[in-house]
Amino acid sequence: MIIRIVSVAILTGACVVSAAPALPVIPDTVFNITNYNAVGDGVTANTTAIQAAIDAASAKGGGIVEVPAGIFLSGPVRLASGINLRIERGAVLRMLPLDKYPGGTTDPENFISGSKLHDVAICGSGMIDGQGAPWWPFAKTKGAKRPRMIAFSGCDRVLIEDVTLKNSPMFHM
Repeated sequence: MIIRIVSVAILTGACVVSAAPALPVIPDTVFNITNYNAVGDGVTANTTAIQAAIDAASAKGGGIVEVPAGIFLSGPVRLASGINLRIERGAVLRMLPLDKYPGGTTDPENFISGSKLHDVAICGSGMIDGQGAPWWPFAKTKGAKRPRMIAFSGCDRVLIEDVTLKNSPMFHM
């Protein structure tokens, strides 16, 4: 699934006024996750490295947290205001598998989350893969929980553009 915000239609009486939504304002300083010890080998868990890049960007007033080509496994991460999580071409940000995901089916955190943020983006021509198939049978299990791939609440100026979202354990967003 590719999601792209193009425009917003505002209904005013009998007229329809189309206006482009306010886009996030994000500094262009790049924080490449490999500079924080992330390894794109499809095996190494990179949660700490990715969160460290997000936190470093946030401490500098925001910026682009770049996921370069490679397969980067991760557990849940929390974005901050002024962050563009940019998934480059050839990059896959992949959720840890069910048996290694924090909280399992009892109390899992959403994969990419944020609350009361502003100026946030998830962009790029890469992919976010939720490795969802093992989670799907739990949809009918009483008491079992599954994480959302992307979960924002109470946020302003959010852009999700061009990135491919694949195999979410529950909802993509």
